[in-house]
Amino acid sequence: MREAAKRLNMPYTTYVNYEKGEREPNSETLIAIASFYGTSIDYLLGKTSTRSYGNQFTPDARQDLDPLSEDEQSLIKDYRRLSSTGKEYVLQTVAVALQAYSEKNDTSTHLEKAN
Repeated sequence: MREAAKRLNMPYTTYVNYEKGEREPNSETLIAIASFYGTSIDYLLGKTSTRSYGNQFTPDARQDLDPLSEDEQSLIKDYRRLSSTGKEYVLQTVAVALQAYSEKNDTSTHLEKAN
């Protein structure tokens, strides 16, 4: 439990209180916990007995489930402040960049691969 609290960037006592049901996490925390354990929010809330989404949680995809770095959190906060037009522009820009790098077959120098 200490490792989970540490990786989720929360005090150990807070995490323990979530586990014991003495405190309820907000939606952002639920998303982080579900991602950390590779499961769904519905499973955490007891609405389903299916623990995961199936085969999408492969070791290669695991990096997407790790808690976000400070830089990643900052980017998401900035993205959320944009208008819908600004968000669409960012998404299109990322799609173009990914397409350009994949066409060059040189993604290893521009995109990180899972460990």
